Amino acid sequence: MFEKNSIENALLNVHNNVTIRQQVSYVLTDILADVETQHYISAELNHALKVERLEGQIQVLKDEVAERRAVSIAEQAERIELADRIVGELWALSVQLEQMEKWQEENGHKVQDYNNLQVELRRQEEVVRSLRRQASLSGNANRDPAELV
Repeated sequence: MFEKNSIENALLNVHNNVTIRQQVSYVLTDILADVETQHYISAELNHALKVERLEGQIQVLKDEVAERRAVSIAEQAERIELADRIVGELWALSVQLEQMEKWQEENGHKVQDYNNLQVELRRQEEVVRSLRRQASLSGNANRDPAELV
């Protein structure tokens, strides 16, 4: 019986060892599954954080593009307004130039006549001064220079 007891004890020990090893194996499998799950979850979390960060950067860039577009539209409106004012001023200057050219055409001879009269007046004044000098040198200072002409 000793042998039978010994074999039963040995089998019981083997059974206990197998059960313990099996439980250790289950625990190790669970730990490995937990590590793999944790690794997968960490990778997913890192991916989600990266996506969130990139979406934030995309939003910032979209906001910058929208602001630049708004500035560009405002600048374009300013340029159009400035161009309209310049065209208006050029039109007004064109009308004014046309009026001045018409006036010059109608009155240009009057200006030329006036300039000719000024030249003639200066020449006559010089003649009068010259006659006065001659009259004062010849003793005719009391006489009117117009009489000497």
